[in-house]
Amino acid sequence: MAADCFWCKSGITGSVPFPVGNLNEAIGCCVKCQVFSCGHHAIRNTAKQEFKCYKCLVITLISTALVDSTLTSEEKKVLQTFDRELTDLTKTTNETKYGTYEEFELSTPELRDWFPVIRDIEIDWLQWPTNQGRILSKLPDDKLMFLKAAAYILSEIEGADGVTEIESPFRYTLLQSIQVKANSIW
Repeated sequence: MAADCFWCKSGITGSVPFPVGNLNEAIGCCVKCQVFSCGHHAIRNTAKQEFKCYKCLVITLISTALVDSTLTSEEKKVLQTFDRELTDLTKTTNETKYGTYEEFELSTPELRDWFPVIRDIEIDWLQWPTNQGRILSKLPDDKLMFLKAAAYILSEIEGADGVTEIESPFRYTLLQSIQVKANSIW
Protein backbone atom coordinates (compact mmCIF):
# COMPACT_ATOMS: atom_id res chain seq x y z
CA MET A 1 0.00 0.00 0.00
CA ALA A 2 1.37 3.42 -1.00
CA ALA A 3 1.66 6.24 1.52
CA ASP A 4 -0.54 9.31 1.16
CA CYS A 5 0.87 12.80 0.71
CA PHE A 6 0.71 14.79 3.94
CA TRP A 7 0.06 18.05 2.04
CA CYS A 8 -2.75 16.61 -0.08
CA LYS A 9 -4.40 15.29 3.08
CA SER A 10 -3.93 18.77 4.63
CA GLY A 11 -5.92 20.35 1.81
CA ILE A 12 -3.06 22.08 -0.04
CA THR A 13 -4.24 22.36 -3.65
CA GLY A 14 -1.34 24.11 -5.41
CA SER A 15 1.41 22.28 -7.28
CA VAL A 16 4.92 22.73 -8.64
CA PRO A 17 4.84 23.40 -12.41
CA PHE A 18 6.42 20.07 -13.40
CA PRO A 19 5.23 17.55 -10.82
CA VAL A 20 6.44 13.98 -10.71
CA GLY A 21 3.84 11.27 -10.13
CA ASN A 22 0.23 11.58 -9.07
CA LEU A 23 -1.48 13.77 -6.50
CA ASN A 24 -1.71 12.16 -3.06
CA GLU A 25 0.73 9.35 -3.92
CA ALA A 26 3.81 10.02 -1.81
CA ILE A 27 7.04 9.51 -3.70
CA GLY A 28 9.42 10.47 -0.91
CA CYS A 29 10.01 11.65 2.60
CA CYS A 30 11.17 15.24 3.21
CA VAL A 31 14.79 15.31 4.33
CA LYS A 32 14.00 18.05 6.85
CA CYS A 33 10.53 17.45 8.37
CA GLN A 34 10.11 13.76 7.43
CA VAL A 35 6.57 14.10 6.02
CA PHE A 36 5.64 11.96 3.04
CA SER A 37 4.96 14.12 -0.01
CA CYS A 38 3.80 13.63 -3.55
CA GLY A 39 5.70 15.17 -6.45
CA HIS A 40 3.17 18.01 -6.59
CA HIS A 41 4.16 19.26 -3.12
CA ALA A 42 7.87 18.48 -3.01
CA ILE A 43 10.94 18.63 -5.21
CA ARG A 44 14.25 16.85 -5.47
CA ASN A 45 17.40 18.95 -5.28
CA THR A 46 19.42 17.38 -8.08
CA ALA A 47 22.72 18.79 -6.84
CA LYS A 48 22.42 17.52 -3.26
CA GLN A 49 20.18 14.50 -3.84
CA GLU A 50 17.64 15.74 -1.30
CA PHE A 51 13.86 15.50 -1.40
CA LYS A 52 12.17 18.49 0.29
CA CYS A 53 8.54 19.35 0.74
CA TYR A 54 7.51 22.79 -0.47
CA LYS A 55 7.24 24.23 3.06
CA CYS A 56 10.75 23.16 4.04
CA LEU A 57 12.02 24.47 0.70
CA VAL A 58 10.46 27.87 1.47
CA ILE A 59 12.03 27.87 4.94
CA THR A 60 15.42 26.95 3.43
CA LEU A 61 15.14 29.82 0.93
CA ILE A 62 14.28 32.31 3.68
CA SER A 63 17.13 31.00 5.81
CA THR A 64 19.55 31.26 2.88
CA ALA A 65 18.54 34.91 2.43
CA LEU A 66 19.08 35.76 6.08
CA VAL A 67 22.07 33.66 7.16
CA ASP A 68 25.52 34.90 6.16
CA SER A 69 23.95 38.13 4.97
CA THR A 70 24.93 41.68 5.76
CA LEU A 71 22.46 41.80 8.66
CA THR A 72 23.89 42.72 12.03
CA SER A 73 23.04 40.67 15.09
CA GLU A 74 20.83 43.56 16.29
CA GLU A 75 18.91 43.55 12.99
CA LYS A 76 18.43 39.79 13.23
CA LYS A 77 16.99 40.28 16.74
CA VAL A 78 14.48 42.80 15.35
CA LEU A 79 13.37 40.24 12.77
CA GLN A 80 13.15 37.54 15.44
CA THR A 81 10.77 39.67 17.53
CA PHE A 82 8.46 39.79 14.49
CA ASP A 83 8.40 36.01 14.04
CA ARG A 84 9.82 33.42 16.43
CA GLU A 85 10.35 31.07 13.47
CA LEU A 86 13.22 33.36 12.43
CA THR A 87 15.18 32.67 15.62
CA ASP A 88 16.48 29.41 14.21
CA LEU A 89 16.56 30.61 10.61
CA THR A 90 18.91 33.52 11.30
CA LYS A 91 21.54 31.35 12.96
CA THR A 92 24.31 29.81 10.93
CA THR A 93 23.66 26.07 10.92
CA ASN A 94 24.92 23.01 9.11
CA GLU A 95 21.57 22.70 7.31
CA THR A 96 21.92 22.53 3.57
CA LYS A 97 21.42 25.98 2.09
CA TYR A 98 22.06 27.34 -1.37
CA GLY A 99 25.32 29.12 -2.09
CA THR A 100 23.88 31.26 -4.88
CA TYR A 101 20.50 31.84 -6.43
CA GLU A 102 21.83 30.36 -9.67
CA GLU A 103 22.67 27.16 -7.77
CA PHE A 104 19.05 27.02 -6.56
CA GLU A 105 17.72 27.38 -10.12
CA LEU A 106 20.08 24.74 -11.53
CA SER A 107 19.23 22.21 -8.82
CA THR A 108 15.42 22.54 -9.01
CA PRO A 109 14.35 21.89 -12.61
CA GLU A 110 10.75 21.18 -11.53
CA LEU A 111 10.38 24.93 -10.90
CA ARG A 112 11.92 26.15 -14.20
CA ASP A 113 8.72 27.76 -15.51
CA TRP A 114 8.52 29.96 -12.40
CA PHE A 115 12.05 31.42 -12.63
CA PRO A 116 11.24 34.19 -15.18
CA VAL A 117 8.30 35.32 -13.02
CA ILE A 118 10.39 35.20 -9.83
CA ARG A 119 13.00 37.47 -11.47
CA ASP A 120 10.24 40.02 -12.17
CA ILE A 121 8.83 40.07 -8.64
CA GLU A 122 9.12 43.22 -6.60
CA ILE A 123 8.58 43.27 -2.86
CA ASP A 124 6.44 46.11 -1.53
CA TRP A 125 8.29 47.02 1.66
CA LEU A 126 5.38 49.26 2.73
CA GLN A 127 3.41 46.06 3.48
CA TRP A 128 5.93 45.23 6.23
CA PRO A 129 6.18 46.66 9.74
CA THR A 130 8.54 49.66 9.50
CA ASN A 131 11.61 48.18 11.18
CA GLN A 132 11.43 44.79 9.46
CA GLY A 133 10.82 46.31 6.03
CA ARG A 134 13.72 48.72 6.44
CA ILE A 135 16.07 45.90 7.45
CA LEU A 136 15.02 43.46 4.73
CA SER A 137 15.09 46.07 1.97
CA LYS A 138 18.83 46.49 2.62
CA LEU A 139 19.60 42.87 1.70
CA PRO A 140 21.77 42.47 -1.40
CA ASP A 141 19.94 41.55 -4.62
CA ASP A 142 21.23 37.97 -4.60
CA LYS A 143 19.74 37.44 -1.12
CA LEU A 144 16.46 39.13 -2.10
CA MET A 145 16.08 36.61 -4.93
CA PHE A 146 15.74 33.85 -2.33
CA LEU A 147 12.93 35.79 -0.59
CA LYS A 148 11.20 36.36 -3.94
CA ALA A 149 11.41 32.64 -4.74
CA ALA A 150 10.04 31.72 -1.31
CA ALA A 151 7.14 34.14 -1.75
CA TYR A 152 6.25 32.88 -5.20
CA ILE A 153 6.36 29.22 -4.15
CA LEU A 154 4.03 30.09 -1.27
CA SER A 155 1.70 31.94 -3.64
CA GLU A 156 1.50 29.06 -6.11
CA ILE A 157 1.24 26.17 -3.67
CA GLU A 158 -0.05 27.33 -0.31
CA GLY A 159 -1.88 30.42 -1.53
CA ALA A 160 -3.41 28.72 -4.57
CA ASP A 161 -6.75 28.08 -2.89
CA GLY A 162 -6.94 31.55 -1.38
CA VAL A 163 -8.06 30.22 1.98
CA THR A 164 -5.07 28.37 3.43
CA GLU A 165 -4.00 29.98 6.67
CA ILE A 166 -0.29 30.76 6.94
CA GLU A 167 0.73 30.62 10.59
CA SER A 168 4.09 32.41 10.28
CA PRO A 169 3.86 36.24 10.37
CA PHE A 170 7.03 36.48 8.25
CA ARG A 171 5.81 34.09 5.55
CA TYR A 172 2.35 35.65 5.56
CA THR A 173 3.73 39.18 5.13
CA LEU A 174 6.17 37.99 2.48
CA LEU A 175 3.32 36.46 0.50
CA GLN A 176 1.17 39.60 0.85
CA SER A 177 3.97 41.95 -0.22
CA ILE A 178 4.98 40.51 -3.58
CA GLN A 179 4.09 42.22 -6.82
CA VAL A 180 4.87 40.96 -10.31
CA LYS A 181 5.95 43.59 -12.83
CA ALA A 182 3.41 44.38 -15.52
CA ASN A 183 5.51 42.87 -18.34
CA SER A 184 5.65 39.48 -16.67
CA ILE A 185 3.38 36.60 -17.61
CA TRP A 186 1.52 35.43 -14.51
